[in-house]
Amino acid sequence: MFNSPLETIMKQEVDAVRRSPPQVIAYNYKVIVHTPTRDIPALLIGGVHVLRDYYTRFGDVLSIQSSFAVGDIVHDILPNHEDLEITLIRIPLLATANYQTASNQSQKVARYTAKLYDARNLLAEGKTLIAANKNEANSNNILSVDFQLISPALNKLRVATFNGTVRDSSGMDTVRAILQSNDPDCKNITTEPGFDTTLKDHILIPPLTRIVDIPKRVNQTVGGMYSAGFCYYRQTNGWYLFAPYNVNYYHVAPITLTIINIAKNKLPEMEVTFRKTASQLIVLGTGDTSHIDFSETNIYNQGNGVRFVDSNSIIEGFGEVVNNKLVVDRTKNVTQMVDPTMQRKVNNAVQSPARITDKYNLEYSELLRRAGSLVQVEWEAAEIDNIYPGMPVRYMYMDGEIAKEIYGRVLGVECKSRQTNRDPKQRIFIDDAIITLFVSRSAKPNTAPIAL
Repeated sequence: MFNSPLETIMKQEVDAVRRSPPQVIAYNYKVIVHTPTRDIPALLIGGVHVLRDYYTRFGDVLSIQSSFAVGDIVHDILPNHEDLEITLIRIPLLATANYQTASNQSQKVARYTAKLYDARNLLAEGKTLIAANKNEANSNNILSVDFQLISPALNKLRVATFNGTVRDSSGMDTVRAILQSNDPDCKNITTEPGFDTTLKDHILIPPLTRIVDIPKRVNQTVGGMYSAGFCYYRQTNGWYLFAPYNVNYYHVAPITLTIINIAKNKLPEMEVTFRKTASQLIVLGTGDTSHIDFSETNIYNQGNGVRFVDSNSIIEGFGEVVNNKLVVDRTKNVTQMVDPTMQRKVNNAVQSPARITDKYNLEYSELLRRAGSLVQVEWEAAEIDNIYPGMPVRYMYMDGEIAKEIYGRVLGVECKSRQTNRDPKQRIFIDDAIITLFVSRSAKPNTAPIAL
């Protein structure tokens, strides 16, 4: 029985998803491999895998498995593995009885640079003698191969470099200007409020710095653009710059994610597991869920606070001379702080590895990282394009008979397609995803470190 306000909200959202009209949750794919001499359509599509690691990467890792005639693989694809492109056509299907094509949505057609995961020469190995005759090999056998697909924009950015000195600019303005001027396909750069607007006299970017490494380097140089960490990611022709440990951003963000954890197999009949509004995506987590919490271990091993000497104080009056003696007041030169969510009877403010620094935001960020934990939620029949990097999230779950909620950010999404029918010519795929969240230890944490 649902009694508490949270339980009522959870029940209402589940009912709303049940009543939602048919949505696109299934797809059919077509794959065409482009070699320098000819185009080769895939005979079968084995599956599509997408990894979006918003925390450590800067772009998607997209992989597909496709089957071709052995002769085409040996004589056309493998010899040209350094110069391959693939057109991937994604055909949306509505969640109806026969998975009809969604007439209100267009097919997504994209052309990528393609790399083989395994580019072995089968003829050189001599293991497939029949493959030496292309026509005979094509008439008798098919073989599946795995490709990684790289968007043309990322393929250029990953090798493009930049160097120079930017003067009288903040770290965020510097990053935005460099990304915008070096990424012609970029349509927007999304940031969240709260970044440091201090103008720096100069920001040095060394020669041969890759464009995709510049946001990370500038963040280190200026001492942290956010006080709650910094990540960046390119998705759907746009860059997202965000603070991964700012769990309170959910309360002010324009578009948010709510995940309702449902016990596995409790709602096996539901095909549609999400609904969208103008400002919110509601997802039912109906699969396996795991919680990884190293915060207590981090507190005991790394401390619940930090201590360092402000480098500015060394230059601007580290001590004062009294009776011909230099007197240093520790309270004026040493900064100590602790995360309020990690306070204990005995606080342990350990010395920062930097020891002497004025990069406060980097020190704050490290404290907040230690204080959180990770949750991984399985989203069945997913539509991952509705999730953007660092999306603020409210995670709702049942602790016994008590409904609870915690807040966090999306750090990554991994999606794999599964075939739902046995028709080899018209394969229907549904995506299942794992969403990785950084979450707080409490429902409404105070993320501002406090001085000791």
